[in-house]
Amino acid sequence: MREPTKTKMDLINEVAEATGFPKKDTGIVVNAFINALVNTIANHHRVEIRGFGVFKVKNRKGRQAINPRTKQMMNIPDHPAPTFKPARYLKESVKKN
Repeated sequence: MREPTKTKMDLINEVAEATGFPKKDTGIVVNAFINALVNTIANHHRVEIRGFGVFKVKNRKGRQAINPRTKQMMNIPDHPAPTFKPARYLKESVKKN
C-alpha cells in the first residue's frame, strides 16, 4: 500500500482555507517561500525553522562505487548534499500520530 501524499497544491488549498486568503495569493506566497528556501540552501546557508527543523548543506566524502550496468569501479568525488534535521517538536508530533 502506498503512503498518502500531499502535493504543493494540496498544501496551498489547506493554507488558503485556514487563513481565508484567496488560493491565488496563497500560491504566490507558498511558491515565494519555497524559492527563498531553495535559493538559501543552494548558496550553502543554513535555514532554521523553529519547531520544524534545520535545512543545511553537508559535504559528502568521495567514495568508490560499482556501476551496476558495466560492473566497473568508478570514483564518486566529494560533493555537497542538502540535508534536513527535524526539530524535537516535529519528531514528537510524528510519534503521537
